[in-house]
Amino acid sequence: MSRLMGPPDKFLPSEWKHANQVQFRSSEAERSHSQRLTAECQSLIEESDKSTKRMQQDALKKLGKSGWRLTWCMMRWKRSC
Repeated sequence: MSRLMGPPDKFLPSEWKHANQVQFRSSEAERSHSQRLTAECQSLIEESDKSTKRMQQDALKKLGKSGWRLTWCMMRWKRSC
């Protein structure tokens, strides 16, 4: 009695293992890149927040006494809407 043979494997186990290792290394590299990018973005956000606060404080100092008038006008304008 002859034995039926199935279709040949598309990949050998060694080829499968190699492909998985390559994919794993690629995934690790991509994850590392994403983490660095996230950290850089967070740093830029914090830096721009500090810069914005510093500019606001400088603007208020330059406005001096007129700063309270500006605040009062803004509050009055909001109430009229």
